[in-house]
Amino acid sequence: MKPRQPADWQLERLAEHQQERRSGLISVKSEQQLWTRESSEVLVTEADNYWAQVLPIEGLKIGYMVYEKDSGRTASYRHGYDHERQAVDAAEDFIQHGDSPEPEHLPLK
Repeated sequence: MKPRQPADWQLERLAEHQQERRSGLISVKSEQQLWTRESSEVLVTEADNYWAQVLPIEGLKIGYMVYEKDSGRTASYRHGYDHERQAVDAAEDFIQHGDSPEPEHLPLK
């Protein structure tokens, strides 16, 4: 059986992020990651075998999704954050430590 591959849209989004990063178009810089913002207002970052996006999911609530680069599988998904910064911090926590706090337990930094 052929190993699972990332979807075309995932490869396109990651390639766009990499191009923007090479061009110096950094939208959010944290202590851990550099994030770029796409024209659709989605924030994207990558580290090791993961890439992540932070985006509006439910009305005004914000969430994140972390994917494995090699397979495209969803590694982590959370939503319900009131602020983009909370979702960024939670996604980074997952990428760095394999876990992230629930929205109600994550203070705004």
